[in-house]
Amino acid sequence: MNFNKRLLQKEAQKNNYVRDTYEKVVRLVDILAYIRSIPFLFDNLAGH
Repeated sequence: MNFNKRLLQKEAQKNNYVRDTYEKVVRLVDILAYIRSIPFLFDNLAGH
């Protein structure tokens, strides 16, 4: 995912979030989606 600071700022302001915190959450969601998309990582990191 491409993280554009201006877009993150706009989205954060729209939802009354601090931009840095919002960016961290967006990045974490992206990482978790990546882990979930790879069965080996998902199975071994999720404890299945």
